[in-house]
Amino acid sequence: MKNKNSLIAIIVAIILISWANLLDDYGDRYTTDALKQAAVTYGVARSLNAVVSVIQSTEFSVGVASFSPGEALDPLNDLVERFSWIVMMAMASIGLQKLLLIIASSIIFKILLTVTGAMLIYSLLKRDGNIQNVAMRLFVITIFLRFAVGSVVFANDMVEYFFLEENRTQATEQLDKTKDSLSDFSLAFQSNKDEESMWDSVKNKLSGIVSNEEEEEEIKQKTEDASTSIIDLIVVYIAQAIFFPVVFFWMFYKTILRVWVFDWARFISNPNRAKNIELPVVDNING
Repeated sequence: MKNKNSLIAIIVAIILISWANLLDDYGDRYTTDALKQAAVTYGVARSLNAVVSVIQSTEFSVGVASFSPGEALDPLNDLVERFSWIVMMAMASIGLQKLLLIIASSIIFKILLTVTGAMLIYSLLKRDGNIQNVAMRLFVITIFLRFAVGSVVFANDMVEYFFLEENRTQATEQLDKTKDSLSDFSLAFQSNKDEESMWDSVKNKLSGIVSNEEEEEEIKQKTEDASTSIIDLIVVYIAQAIFFPVVFFWMFYKTILRVWVFDWARFISNPNRAKNIELPVVDNING
């Protein structure tokens, strides 16, 4: 009787949580914020790509010496293009999660969960073992459909908050600074070139080689900074949009599967015997 009452209380609590939209509202806020953050990062990446393209098409010269930064910036340009693609995939993944949350929170799934929960409560009160197992499995299916995406989004947000958010913020800020720095470098050179006097030209002929080496080193350093930030962001977005959602979805699925194959009728009637029940169905599925 104690197990039955506890189970009924759990069923009622799950139904109330479903109608309260706790996970749904939380998931909607998370996916909306995540999409905004990804959009900002994508904008920074595309801006950096544009700045790099402008610098690559420019030949920098000081006096009789000149150099083209295209060769040094080629790896960065390729990395930015691939990173932009990864951010787009992350945005698509987050957008899909948001869409699935909207579907799972619809009135259809709430009613379905309520009906299957009521059927399970009725079977518990009637003490019919066969009906209890069938009703429990139907209820488990609806729980999976109703809460799977919300649970995955919640778990993903917790991991991101404690382990990924700081790295993403720092890397995005560093990437933005590098973009601004390269842009200022290009604009400053063009401005100096347009305003260069004859005397400045003579002086630059004498110091051209040294200046070019300094400019090359500056561009290389900025390239390294940008590459490091991009790699950090690639790791963050792959983890956020692909790896952790798949892992948490698999964990939720395995948990639901264990509940599915469990003999609830035996557990309610004799809890001590139910503890020793083997779960061959899970092993067969895994095999």
